[in-house]
Amino acid sequence: MSTFVLTDCGLASPLVVILGWLNARDQHLKKYAELLRTLGYSSVRFTCPAWDIMSPFDHARKAWAQQLLMELQEHHLSPPRKVVMYTFSNGGELLYQEMVKSMQNNERFRNIQAAFCGTIHDSAPSYMHTTTGAAAITAGVRGFEAFAIKLVFYLTVIVMCLVAPLTGFLPVKFWKTAQQMRTNRPELFMYSMDDPLCDGQKLESLIGYRTQRGNDITKMRWEHSGHVAHLRYHTTDYTNVLRQFLQRCTKRSA
Repeated sequence: MSTFVLTDCGLASPLVVILGWLNARDQHLKKYAELLRTLGYSSVRFTCPAWDIMSPFDHARKAWAQQLLMELQEHHLSPPRKVVMYTFSNGGELLYQEMVKSMQNNERFRNIQAAFCGTIHDSAPSYMHTTTGAAAITAGVRGFEAFAIKLVFYLTVIVMCLVAPLTGFLPVKFWKTAQQMRTNRPELFMYSMDDPLCDGQKLESLIGYRTQRGNDITKMRWEHSGHVAHLRYHTTDYTNVLRQFLQRCTKRSA
């Protein structure tokens, strides 16, 4: 099941596309939409099934990415509005990667590519260790349901290994894309060094590599925080850096 929910501040406001983490519910993302509204930005928040995002095959992620881009066009949200992507954990990041590929390579979405002006990464991208992947996909789930989801996850890892000669191994493809992706747009990374699901050292290495390749990167690092919980633990810092980044990237493309 997917959700597509618009919080509209009017045609003059840039649009922020919120891509939720694995198993995120709309109620989890609504607080980010409300924060953006207070800052003067419209938003669309989007979730889709975790299996489709973590599938070893690309076609489901590609289909969801293109569906979301078509929704933006069909609702006349962009163009004319500028667009900022706002990704959470690997659930949002995997979908974001497919959206960027579609905007860059599919003529149908070139108008959204022209309106695209920046990306916010919250607790992402996360290097895919097997143990952290199992923890991430069961975040917020308890009891037998968590056990069942973990079982499916490990079976999925086995399937990934079996089909890797044909499709490539998803964790390797994902990290390589995160390293090499070039959008020519400003990016903000918000993360912590003790996040149990997002390896801070791996992420800092990726940020350093991408900075050396000429990407326009801003980072907000905390020593102590929670996975996709930085807004809760560091409300003032989070809000200030978010406001400053949004102002800079939307004005930059004016």
